[in-house]
Amino acid sequence: MKRLLTVVFAVLTICSAYAEPETTYIFCAKADGSHWRWLTTDEGNRIPISGQWGRSTKPDGVYFDYFNISEEAYNFLKQACQLIFASEYVPQPADNLLDDWYVFLVTRPDGSQFLADGRYDVTSRQLAPINLPSSAFRL
Repeated sequence: MKRLLTVVFAVLTICSAYAEPETTYIFCAKADGSHWRWLTTDEGNRIPISGQWGRSTKPDGVYFDYFNISEEAYNFLKQACQLIFASEYVPQPADNLLDDWYVFLVTRPDGSQFLADGRYDVTSRQLAPINLPSSAFRL
């Protein structure tokens, strides 16, 4: 019984850890990705936002990652990008300047969702086979 409770507690702890919001930063970019700048405070610090990273996979194996936030948060960020930069700028999530391009998945109050405008990178799971020399498998 004690072991069962330990396992249940461990599973609940792991599940709650994944339910915790994650944090990333915001940059403002033209929707085609031709120009971008970090959204920063007056002191030059990047602005963080809480949400959840996710992945959308198509039947052909192509996928892209997104960051899920509320519609209220998205509208605030979009307005900030347009006021600070220009009307064609949209907010996009990134952890650092070397990240791929991601978009926001925006959740409305009624639970429906939409992908925000912006550039994003797609990746294919269809990997090409390669021939490795047997020396690559040394243990």
